[in-house]
Amino acid sequence: MSRSSEFEPRTGRSRALKLAVPALLLGLAALWWWSGRAALVRGRPEFEPAPVVPPSYSAPAPELEPAAREALPRAATPPALASAESSAAPTISGRVLDVHGSPVGAARIAWKPAQAGDEEAKSAADGSFALALGARAPVVAARVACLEPELVTLVPGNALGRWTVVVAPRLDCAGMVVDEDGEPVAGAEVAFLPRAALFRELGLHPLGLDTEGWRTRSDDAGRFELHGIAGGVNVGLEASAPGHDGVAADLPATGARDLVLVLRRRPGTIELRGVVLEPTGAPCANARVSAGQASTGTDAFGRFALPFDGASGGIVHEADGRWTLQDIESATLIALAEQRLPARESLLERDLAAPFVLLLGAAPLTLAGRIRDATGAPCAGLVLWLDDTTHFERAWERLPNGSGMAKDASVEALLGGGVEPFARSDVDGHFELGGLMEREYALFAFDPRSATCAGPWPVVAGDRALELEFLRESTRRVAGRVLSAHGTPRAGLELRPRPTLETCLPPRGAGLELGVTTDADGRFEFALLSTSVVQLQLRSRHGSRSVSLAERTDLEHLELVEPELCELQVEHARAAGAVEHIELLDARGERLELRELFGSERGLLSSAASQAMLLDGRSGLLLVPETARTLVLFQGEAELLRLPVELDPARRTVLRP
Repeated sequence: MSRSSEFEPRTGRSRALKLAVPALLLGLAALWWWSGRAALVRGRPEFEPAPVVPPSYSAPAPELEPAAREALPRAATPPALASAESSAAPTISGRVLDVHGSPVGAARIAWKPAQAGDEEAKSAADGSFALALGARAPVVAARVACLEPELVTLVPGNALGRWTVVVAPRLDCAGMVVDEDGEPVAGAEVAFLPRAALFRELGLHPLGLDTEGWRTRSDDAGRFELHGIAGGVNVGLEASAPGHDGVAADLPATGARDLVLVLRRRPGTIELRGVVLEPTGAPCANARVSAGQASTGTDAFGRFALPFDGASGGIVHEADGRWTLQDIESATLIALAEQRLPARESLLERDLAAPFVLLLGAAPLTLAGRIRDATGAPCAGLVLWLDDTTHFERAWERLPNGSGMAKDASVEALLGGGVEPFARSDVDGHFELGGLMEREYALFAFDPRSATCAGPWPVVAGDRALELEFLRESTRRVAGRVLSAHGTPRAGLELRPRPTLETCLPPRGAGLELGVTTDADGRFEFALLSTSVVQLQLRSRHGSRSVSLAERTDLEHLELVEPELCELQVEHARAAGAVEHIELLDARGERLELRELFGSERGLLSSAASQAMLLDGRSGLLLVPETARTLVLFQGEAELLRLPVELDPARRTVLRP
């Protein structure tokens, strides 16, 4: 049996940590800031931030020895874009490494996903390669993978990772998932993942592949198989099942066919059992049933068995800004089937041991009507949507840095093909939204031309004669430029209008282009922006921040300072645990935000904290403002050492105090 240790996702937010909302976009997309339907929790100690401890700056510790700086040359950000714009060198350059950082030669590599006319490349003895860009420009969303059949790509080459491809010998594994009594656990998810230590040791952002072969489910006998994975250091398996604590296991370097993963049932977990029926009373096969966390399917006779631990899985945004999980007081059992009105039953004060009978309705409901302005003229081109859709389930995705991403799905989105319901008003102001439950909703409207929002209007699903009045707001021109801390133009940054209420923006599926992008001189312009917009969100590939317009007197000549971000990693070679976390200060002695990136092919996430932990004497690869002037090392609350730093956005710096 392989060694294993339990893991369980935890909720909560450290005072030092601000979590950005994931963007479910292809490639390394910018973050979608208006989505409140995803959450992050920390699952492994590699991602646990230290609490904020205000240091004493009055008596700095003496410098024990000077810091060593190691700079790795790189092109201006991003390397791939610089290459793409150069007609003389339409290639990107990178390297192929193994899990220990040693070069791998004679490895064939290629773009992923592939395009017509793509060429392959082969790594040299030192692991280096040059790969033709082809028609790619830009290539932010592209990856480079290894094609050798005996090797598996653990980390794909990408623009943020300087096109470093990490490979390992390919192997297969198999085994069983059982509970603490040795009984097989059917339907358990078993996933292969590179661990956070791999990225720390190689100095890479933890950005991984989305590989279907790395994830499977156990069969009725608890058996599972995985193919095309790797074993040895810094990789492993993770298994989870509804109603059980998850487990993490190491993998032998040569693979194994007799792994046993033991899941422990969570205390207080019971099984909700029952049947889902069609409107005619016939059993409904392949319906989905959920109480807010994981879902299960019905068999050919409409029967289901769903583990339930008392939590509803819903997320509530509290008035003080906290996100909290709902408990059984709001838990509802919902049965969902295509083209049927869902069935639901509250679990509060219900005998949960008694079987459920969930009767589906005839068809989902719709909302329809017309929207006009104050003069009675129809409002065309508005986007209308519902902000308070019905939570159905939460699915967990483990990320390369060891954290978990919770992806919530609503009833309305699942009935609508995976997109939250929205509509666009036509030339006569007509609109229609479908896939709704039998309940009251809050309806909003948004004009993408000026970022004007209206609502909420209380509406009842099934009403097809709505008459709404959209109050158009006055607009103004907002323009200016964005500069770095050293006064150089910041090109390619996006600015988006941010309303006072975060709920007052359409869902991602609406596909709106709401922002403007700075040009080569760092300039931007909103020709007609609603006067109600008092904030702009300044976004880059590495995250975002809000800029207030309230105190600005000249909105047509704004000058915004956005420091460049520099890559920094800190390695401490002294006794393990001597340095627990670090901070970076600017010239005024104020703590700076330290940002870490992680994610997969589907999206880029970003965490930001005032401190960064050192694990086994090494920090993760950090993004630090160019204004950093002092590195501070801590053990617990005690300040150990201060060192001067000077960072360059065009170079990666490794400090070894």
